[in-house]
Amino acid sequence: MSKMIKNRIKEYRARYNMKQEELAEYLGVSFQAVSKWETGASVPDIALLPDLAVFFGVTIDELFQMSYEAEFERMENMFWHERRIPAETFGHCVRFLERAVQSDPKNVRAYSCLAELYNHRAGSDHELAGEYAKKVLELDPEEKRGWVAYLEANNGVCGDEWYDNHFEVIEYFKEFLIKNPGNYRGLYAVIENMLDDERYDEAVPYIEQMRTAANTHQYDTYMGDVMFGKGNTEKALEYWNMMEQPMAFLDDKALWPLSLYLPEITWERAGFAFCASVITLIPAAFVFILGQDYLEQGIIYSGLKE
Repeated sequence: MSKMIKNRIKEYRARYNMKQEELAEYLGVSFQAVSKWETGASVPDIALLPDLAVFFGVTIDELFQMSYEAEFERMENMFWHERRIPAETFGHCVRFLERAVQSDPKNVRAYSCLAELYNHRAGSDHELAGEYAKKVLELDPEEKRGWVAYLEANNGVCGDEWYDNHFEVIEYFKEFLIKNPGNYRGLYAVIENMLDDERYDEAVPYIEQMRTAANTHQYDTYMGDVMFGKGNTEKALEYWNMMEQPMAFLDDKALWPLSLYLPEITWERAGFAFCASVITLIPAAFVFILGQDYLEQGIIYSGLKE
């Protein structure tokens, strides 16, 4: 009890920017008593707990719950390690986070956790929906609702352009970029989704913005994707090759990517290049052989987590 209550008193007092003297005056005790509670040297008399709870605007039970920071850390770890979050735990998390944003409407961490929490449940629900839909198709392979439900649960392609598109995502990020011009993540999102929907011409102006938004080769990559999607393979290759040309100016050829180094290998040096390649692969093969069991376990664990 001592450790829990001392952390909660100190945390609540700091959150509301209150001094020990203010709390002491309200409770009718000395500020030295409050100081001792916060250091764990002593604990409040049980008769003071109702007044303590009223002062901070919480329930007595909340005085003994884990700290504000610990709640966040527990949730963030849960998103990574739990496949399914029990309904009771989910409800507790929602209540905690909603209180957090009510007390601080600009609490980015709380809003992020709310988004992740609902996304986590959506993923779990889709997983369950997929299992039920498979059962439908086992019982009746001709049942259209089972087919549609399974595809929806697993982000499958239905073959209907009204369903297989990212219209809402694209419209959101178009509005987002009006409010946040040049935002790299916004540009990345709208371009990726437009390219996936084969809206190549619409994507080009955003790709042009990407050129100045980030000092990367994304412009050439995306323009190559546009040209390839429109059937102009030759032009696509020109853009994609542009990504590697600056590398040719490196004095140390050992730093060149393989695509630039290959033309330098003549027939006279082919044997040497082959031997060098084999020697380079030996450590990787050695690691694979020794760690094969661990790799398999990792792949299985990864599949279970998804």
